[in-house]
Amino acid sequence: MNSAALDGQRILVIFLNASDSHETYVLAGKGRAGSSGLEVHPDDGGAPVTLPPVDVEKSSFGPEMLPRLIGRDDSWQAVRDVAHGVSRCVPTLVSPPPTAIHAPDLIANLVGGPNGELFLMQVR
Repeated sequence: MNSAALDGQRILVIFLNASDSHETYVLAGKGRAGSSGLEVHPDDGGAPVTLPPVDVEKSSFGPEMLPRLIGRDDSWQAVRDVAHGVSRCVPTLVSPPPTAIHAPDLIANLVGGPNGELFLMQVR
């Protein structure tokens, strides 16, 4: 499935700072698939953020998985309400991260693959 599967869906984007993966930011909003990738229109009415094309099956996960990935409880507290009601979570590496909710160490364990893939490991 490609980005079009997220069109019109409320999603949670997890921005992992490419230079420091402990620096995590989140943004929730409606996805709009376009020719250049997935545009996310934030719930708060902020400027849309464009993500590269997303392979939904390989590069996103259901929100029920999110609590199993959490590294810091205080970050989870900051994100839990924003994440409520999303259909998918999409982690992505960025530098610098856009304006979003700061949630340091939100993801406990992260490994980068040889082709830029992100592998998130359950800890709970």
